Amino acid sequence: MDLNQLFQNIDIEMLLPELNPTKRSTYYHLICPFCQKKEAYIPNKEKLKPVIICNRKNKCGQIIPIWTYLKEFRGLSNKEIFKLLTGYEDNYKIPSNNKSTKIKIKIIRKPLKIPKAPKTISLTENIKNFKYLDIESKFQTIITYIYAFSLKTNQTPKINYYASRKIYYTKNIGFLSREDMFELTDKLANLFDYKSLTQFGIFLKGKMKFNFSSFAIVPSFDIYTNLITALRFRNIYPSKFKELEMSSQRLLNPLPYPLTLNKLKKFDTFYFTEGHIDALSLKKINVVGVEGIGSFNPINFQFFKDKTIIIAFDKDKAGFEGSLNLAKKAKEYGVRVKFLNWDPKYGKDINELLINNNLHKTYISDNLDFISSKNE
Repeated sequence: MDLNQLFQNIDIEMLLPELNPTKRSTYYHLICPFCQKKEAYIPNKEKLKPVIICNRKNKCGQIIPIWTYLKEFRGLSNKEIFKLLTGYEDNYKIPSNNKSTKIKIKIIRKPLKIPKAPKTISLTENIKNFKYLDIESKFQTIITYIYAFSLKTNQTPKINYYASRKIYYTKNIGFLSREDMFELTDKLANLFDYKSLTQFGIFLKGKMKFNFSSFAIVPSFDIYTNLITALRFRNIYPSKFKELEMSSQRLLNPLPYPLTLNKLKKFDTFYFTEGHIDALSLKKINVVGVEGIGSFNPINFQFFKDKTIIIAFDKDKAGFEGSLNLAKKAKEYGVRVKFLNWDPKYGKDINELLINNNLHKTYISDNLDFISSKNE
C-alpha cells in the first residue's frame, strides 16, 4: 500500500477538524495551515497526492503533504500518524509514494484487564523526581499538572459556555483562558525540562502550544493510576479550531471522557455518544464520549466484554456509518450492541435533543433506524 492508498478511505473531515474541511464533489475545501485563510484544498485523493494546497498563489501558495502537516503542526510521530490512519501501530512501516512499498499490518489484540484498584501516585513526588521517571510517567505528570491547574482558574467562561447548551455539570472539566496560558507557561518552564515539554508537543517555540484562544480542558482518566492520560482542548469561542488534543498514543492508551475505573466495574451497560458534549447532554452516568467516530481504539472493547453498549451517534450519514462500523468491531470482542434511535427532526444529535427538550423521544432498539432529515 502506498501513501495515496493509505488516505483513500480516510474521512478528511474527521482527520483534520481543526482546518474545518468541507467536502465538495471532487475535492475538500479547508483552511490553509500557513495563512489561516479558508482558501486551501485537498485534491481528489483517489487520483492525486494527499496534499494540502493553498489557492492564494500570489500571497501564500503553500503546499504541504497531509503526513507532513500531521508531523509538523500536530507534533505527531510517524508511528502515531500511522495508527491514526489505520487504527493499528504494530509492525508499521512508513509509507512512501513508491508503489512497491507495502504496509504490513498485524493485528495484535493486547490483553487488557480491569484492575482491582488504581495505583495512587503523588503528583508532588513525581514533579520532585521528574528526571528519574520513565517517559510514560513524565508525560502523565506534565498533563496531570496542566489539568490540576485548569481546575483552579476562573471557571465562569466555561460554565457559561456549557450552560448555553443546557449542560450544568462540568465539575471535572477545567478551563484555561489566554491569560492563564501565560501563567501556566512560566510554571511549566520552572517545573519541567524544556526538552520534555517540546518532545511531548506541549511547548512550541518556547510557549504553550495552544495559546491562541481559551479552552475547556477535557481529561482522559487513567484506570490504572490516579493520573491523566490525555487532554482535549475544547475551544469555547467560535473559531476554525473546534477541538485540539494533547496526547501521546505511542506511550499511553487514553480512554474517552468521562470513563473511569469505578464506572467500568459498576455498570454492565454503557452509552456511546459522539463527543463529550453529547455525553454530558445525555445526563447518564454510564456514558462514553467518543471524540470522533473513528477515534475509539477497538482494542479497548476488551474492557466491555460481556457488557452492552448503546450507540447514540449523530443522525447523519457519517453517524449512521460510524454506528455500524463501531457495532461490528464491538461484536468481534464479545460486546452486545444496541442503538439509541430518534427522528432527526427532533435534533441531529444528543445535545440538540436536550436543547429542544426532546431527549424523551429517543428509544433503544436492536437495530439502527436511519430516518433521513431535510437537513441532510
